[in-house]
Amino acid sequence: MTTGLKVSRILEKIALYLEMKGENPFKIRAYQKASGVISNDYSFYEGDELLHQIKSTPGIGEKIYLLISEAIHTGKSLLLEKLEEEINPGVLSFLKIPGVGPRTAYNLYKNLYCYDLKTLKHILLTFPEPLPGISENLRKKLLAGIELVLNSEQLLLPLDIETAVYNYLHKMSLDTSRFEIAGDFRRGEFVSRSATIIIEDLTRPETEYLEFDNPIPLRVVLTPSFIPSLFFHTGPEDEYERVKDKLLTRGFNLTSNELYSKSGRKIPLESEEELYNLAETCYYPPELRSVSWRNEYQKDLLIDLPDIKGDFQTHSTWSDGAQSIKEIHKIASRLGYEYIAITDHSKSLKIAGGLNEDEFLELKKEIDSINSKNQGTYLLWGGEIDILKDGSLDLEENILKLMDWPIGAIHSNFSMDKDKMTERMVKAIRNPYLKGIVHPTGRILKERLPYQLDIDFIIKEAVKYNKYLEVNSQPFRLDLDVDDIRKVKAVKGKVFLGTDAHSPLELNYIRYGIALLKKSCFPKHDILNTYNLKQLKSALHESTYT
Repeated sequence: MTTGLKVSRILEKIALYLEMKGENPFKIRAYQKASGVISNDYSFYEGDELLHQIKSTPGIGEKIYLLISEAIHTGKSLLLEKLEEEINPGVLSFLKIPGVGPRTAYNLYKNLYCYDLKTLKHILLTFPEPLPGISENLRKKLLAGIELVLNSEQLLLPLDIETAVYNYLHKMSLDTSRFEIAGDFRRGEFVSRSATIIIEDLTRPETEYLEFDNPIPLRVVLTPSFIPSLFFHTGPEDEYERVKDKLLTRGFNLTSNELYSKSGRKIPLESEEELYNLAETCYYPPELRSVSWRNEYQKDLLIDLPDIKGDFQTHSTWSDGAQSIKEIHKIASRLGYEYIAITDHSKSLKIAGGLNEDEFLELKKEIDSINSKNQGTYLLWGGEIDILKDGSLDLEENILKLMDWPIGAIHSNFSMDKDKMTERMVKAIRNPYLKGIVHPTGRILKERLPYQLDIDFIIKEAVKYNKYLEVNSQPFRLDLDVDDIRKVKAVKGKVFLGTDAHSPLELNYIRYGIALLKKSCFPKHDILNTYNLKQLKSALHESTYT
């Protein structure tokens, strides 16, 4: 049976091919929108149940509805097949190259007569004459981008892993079982090549291992002894062996599936902490089991989900978000947040519907109207303000100084050299009205390398001017990374977590950022999200440098 996820991918491909051909932008957008709705809301639906949900979804026209119906009942689309006859499907691999969009991909396909990355790399490296439509600078950028893609092709991001796991649970009707994703994922190493899921099944006499490779390499461990299996498969191996040796000296035998007493009796466990206590050794959370600085661990200083009082980056329908201000407020209140920041884009980012000064003031009226009711979460009036090429900000100071939470971001001119990019970022940090910098290195996992900049100097300047750096929790960003968070910690800097949420479900991405901070042993008193509303207002007042 065709799932919503598969239908979404069909629609997404159709949109890409249409864009390559230069079709009507509104037509392209209709397919993109339908793909996004299905991916976000109906990924796990199938068959007539999926079709019923789609029929009641506003904004999906009759033509696209019929195409969706065809895809649901046949698993394919005649329109997609026709487009794939015109344009070799291999050309979609060009879209993985950073900076290459559908039109550029199509031009490479037509001009160089190739449709796979390795052939494209070979042509760019070996062709002796100037290539049609490709400058020397572009050739170098393409080669660097292809290298990035080829090196990370087999890497899995958090959503790849979680989607595969939940698809398996849904298919096997195991979604109410006790389960956990182990391995690299559980240790906060979110970029991996495979995944392991531990599922408690008390009906089994012994542990069973199942292997799957669709859509990702997935090992399923069905076990009656959840904790020993979880501990073993979380790793790393040297931590498992350390605890096992400690247990042996105390008369216990730990295997990959069970814990036995000296007499051979199986010992039930409710938590890994019990295992560490029996071994009479220090307990480490999973995120710290493979790092060299884990001796810094202090339970009271390490952040966890209950410590989170709010989220500092969200996008609404005022710019490129798929959630209204009221929806954000409602969900944040349900999450128990004391506050949440609305940070829609500024005017330079036209593709994301960026707001000008007057529109930001109109946005403030809606925020004030909700806040005036004194119910639930307090909304912070903010903005993700573009840092322009010269380091100036894309919003007049008379608006910036009124905002609760103006934060700066780079969205253009990514290829500046290290000195100029650093100077650009530093100028923004020194702006007296800016509170912080979001996704500071600009990396997009598997797609874009970090900017060339002196991150050590950026961090020191942020501390000097009492500004906050974001740990972006979007699973394809995770920026700052652990190494950079450690650098912030070393100079006693401060950070904040932002989900960069563009839809309601994305507000849950906060857990990825929490894992990065735990893995970094970053003290929670220097994480802005742990402040209550009164403390936050005081801290934001202090962060304005004059």
